[in-house]
Amino acid sequence: MGDIPLLEKIALSPLLIMGVLMLAVGRYDADLETLLPGVTERFEVAVGKAFVEDRDQLNAACSLIGVLKVLVVLNIWGLKNTRVQLILAAVAVPGFALVIYAHMALGDLPSAYMPAVVFMVLLPKT
Repeated sequence: MGDIPLLEKIALSPLLIMGVLMLAVGRYDADLETLLPGVTERFEVAVGKAFVEDRDQLNAACSLIGVLKVLVVLNIWGLKNTRVQLILAAVAVPGFALVIYAHMALGDLPSAYMPAVVFMVLLPKT
């Protein structure tokens, strides 16, 4: 993994916060809507209401998403493993595309999904 520009590392670092919040939902059954307002509605658009209503499935998905987001940040700041980053990018880019789709389907302003666009562009580059 080459030397990642500092600004790109900083731009991707908020994934750590999102990852920790998603892990709190997945592992400790914290309330998703309290920690991340509006995410439940976006999950419903992206994967369906039945998925969101099944708390075990939702918690498992939040745990997986949280671990992946945390791993991205750990890898760019510490591990610096190119293969790990390629795998993470292969998983994350379609996920970010789904996030963007959910925001657009709900009629959100572009500012709501711009972070997902930035992450989707930067992650494969790192």
